[in-house]
Amino acid sequence: MAKSPSKPKTGVVSKVKAVPWLVVVTVTAEVARAAREHWNDLPARDRGRLQELLTKSRGRPDRLTQSERDELIGLARRVDAAGFAKRVAPLLAGAAVRTAKKR
Repeated sequence: MAKSPSKPKTGVVSKVKAVPWLVVVTVTAEVARAAREHWNDLPARDRGRLQELLTKSRGRPDRLTQSERDELIGLARRVDAAGFAKRVAPLLAGAAVRTAKKR
């Protein structure tokens, strides 16, 4: 009995297998490490207060008083999101290059 020509793999399982999981896991760990370092760059007092306000708000600014919202905005500015993005961008760019090379 002759084998029929194999069909190209287009299912979900083949797409999941095609993901370079080692790259995904490695980059995720590197981004998590960078996030922890960035968080630890804040003074302990600011980290604690930021955590208190975020816990109290549970993601909803209307659960905070106006003065707490203002304080939260001031603390968020100290977090330096742009600095974190600069720290993480090379990690993500490197992942894109590693993924492209495997294809």
